[in-house]
Amino acid sequence: MRRALLGAVATGMLLTAPGSSAETLEEALVKTYQSNPDLAAERAAVRATDEQVSKARSRWWPSLNARGDYSISTDSGTKGGVHYNSRSKDWSTELVAEQPLFTGGRIGAERRAADAHVMAARARLRG
Repeated sequence: MRRALLGAVATGMLLTAPGSSAETLEEALVKTYQSNPDLAAERAAVRATDEQVSKARSRWWPSLNARGDYSISTDSGTKGGVHYNSRSKDWSTELVAEQPLFTGGRIGAERRAADAHVMAARARLRG
């Protein structure tokens, strides 16, 4: 009788227990990857490091610089009994285009260094 009563109680507890679902290892890792602030900070650092590659590559691109000046000057007075007013407008513009042809390997080395930094940052994130 005692065993039957314990069996009934155990069965009732199992049937009325709230459903629990176990997480798989993959689900737990995804949840941790998405919610861990340390990992979020490391991912942000990797993104910032990735931008260094673009900066290094952009040194090969041509650059264009423009500059302009504009001035107005007025002068008035009397010279030899004649009153005069003079007004002059001066302007100048400058447009400079540059394209690196030879840098002694500096730009290529900067790009390779930026690539190495990215690989190191990604390895730290995986770690």
